[in-house]
Amino acid sequence: MHLKVLKNKPWTIGILTAIHAFFSVGLMVFTFTAGMDRFDTGASPTPIEKSAVFVSNVLFWPIVYPLTHWAPFFIRKVFGGLFGYLPMVVNSLLWGAGGWWLLKQRSNKKRSLAAGTDN
Repeated sequence: MHLKVLKNKPWTIGILTAIHAFFSVGLMVFTFTAGMDRFDTGASPTPIEKSAVFVSNVLFWPIVYPLTHWAPFFIRKVFGGLFGYLPMVVNSLLWGAGGWWLLKQRSNKKRSLAAGTDN
């Protein structure tokens, strides 16, 4: 990613957050739709569906997956209604901030190698 984009921290985090949210919700919709298509037949999930569920679970860490699997009562009680989207947004924001940090570290490493120093 270009260095100018990394200097604009809010934009970079926002773009990475939107990309993460898009893929997370897209995989969630795909896995739900595929599961409903198999509902009446009782067929087993395909390898693609299993892979999509796995990737979706990884993308929903560190907030959504633990809350929905280990404390579902907490989600319904505290995050009822439209507030239920709040953990998903915060989760994507964490991934966006983490992605920005990784890109910044990579950029710093490249810069230090180009300057001849080793940080």
